[in-house]
Amino acid sequence: VKSLMVYMSVDGRKVGSRQVSGLRPGARESVDFRHLFGSAGPHVVTAKLAGEDDLTADNTACHVVNVLRRLPVLIVEGDPSERPLSGAASFIVVALSPLAQQEREGKAAALLHPTVMPLRDIGSLDDLSPYRVVALADVSRLPPKAAALLARFIKEGGGVLITPGERCLSLIHI
Repeated sequence: VKSLMVYMSVDGRKVGSRQVSGLRPGARESVDFRHLFGSAGPHVVTAKLAGEDDLTADNTACHVVNVLRRLPVLIVEGDPSERPLSGAASFIVVALSPLAQQEREGKAAALLHPTVMPLRDIGSLDDLSPYRVVALADVSRLPPKAAALLARFIKEGGGVLITPGERCLSLIHI
């Protein structure tokens, strides 16, 4: 049973370390590092286990992470409304745009960039790749073309958030 240090670096600069204790030969361990990137674009993130080890070849993991300036989110609104904060997507937009908190912290730009589209317009899209996440807000059923597009988006690594509402209740059978 060994106790070893794990060091994390970003672009060759050490940004953190954690001690891992109780590590047995052949065992796996997860180590959590938190880091706020200073700029958008590709960054090399490296984790290195330091200490005596019989197999040093597996002591380093290195990955390139592409950091986005803003995360584009498409919100498909199943129940739009002209009244403020009455549409299905309204509260999702507010939750994704915490401007008051950012202003207090001195941050100028929102990290998330929501775009709202009514369900009736989703058929006009041919590509979801400009977005990283698609949120379905009270969408009872997607048109077949949009469902196929969303399935491809998910297979390619896109994220989906489903927030059911009153329109979705008709699909639930108890």
